[in-house]
Amino acid sequence: RMIVLEQTRQRDPQRWVIPVDEVAGICDVPSASLRDVPATVGGAAARVSEALFFWQGRTVGLLDETRLFPQLHDAIAG
Repeated sequence: RMIVLEQTRQRDPQRWVIPVDEVAGICDVPSASLRDVPATVGGAAARVSEALFFWQGRTVGLLDETRLFPQLHDAIAG
C-alpha cells in the first residue's frame, strides 16, 4: 500500500509517495481527543508526531507536516 502526501502551504509544494501498513481513510479528530506523545516514544515517530489519539481501538499518531516534510527531504538528501 502506498499513500500520497502533499504539502501545499509553501511556495514550492511538495508531494511524496510512501509505503504504509494500512490506510483507513481521512477522519476528523476533535482536539479534545488529542493526547501528548509520551517521552517513551522514540525514533522518527517521536520527531514527526504532533499528538496521539485513539481510533477504533488503536492508538494513532497525528503527524506534524512542519516536521514531517523536512524529515522526508533530509532522509533522501542523506
